[in-house]
Amino acid sequence: MGKIFLLASFFSFISIGPVIASNGRIQGMITTSEGLPAAYVNVTLVGSGKGMVVDTSGHFLFTGVNPGLYTLRVRFLGLQPKDERVEVHAGQTAVVNVILNENWQHLKEVVIKASPNRYVTDYPSISLRLKTPLVEVPQNIQVISKHVLDDQQVFDMLEGVTRNVSGVTRMEHWDNYAQINMRGSQIAGFRNGMNVQSTWGPLTEDMSLVERIE
Repeated sequence: MGKIFLLASFFSFISIGPVIASNGRIQGMITTSEGLPAAYVNVTLVGSGKGMVVDTSGHFLFTGVNPGLYTLRVRFLGLQPKDERVEVHAGQTAVVNVILNENWQHLKEVVIKASPNRYVTDYPSISLRLKTPLVEVPQNIQVISKHVLDDQQVFDMLEGVTRNVSGVTRMEHWDNYAQINMRGSQIAGFRNGMNVQSTWGPLTEDMSLVERIE
């Protein structure tokens, strides 16, 4: 049995050898017109499904390439693209060195605009009679903007406050009245600066008419 196994292994190496030798390789280097290595250039072997990005030294290597005539496509932003024809022979290495010239074609102007967070409000409403930015006010003023109310689809005052303000709890709710506690104490409700607090709490508002909650 040992002789049969060795014989089978011997024939397997013989059969694999010609298959490996039937393929070729392509190697080369990409440089600029100044003689410097062109790092991170995209190199594609058209029709083979092979592609790579060259290293910092500009070298590239394709292995296991079937014999035939190929187009080596070289592309990089800022350098003129180039295609090189290369023929691969079985068991041989084709060497292709490519020199890329600078591409003076200018890109179109790119304008980057930063849009502020629409959920963030910098100033309180005029009902508080403050013209100071919120970050400079010594009191803790939290603002729930109209964008927050719309995006959260808030339908009543209780939901709008308890979901967005820390330290707020909903105590009780009777029909059109809402009782809200802030850090353990009941807070008064104001509408446009006017106190609308009653025994059972402020009336719940139609949220479609509410611009913001402070």
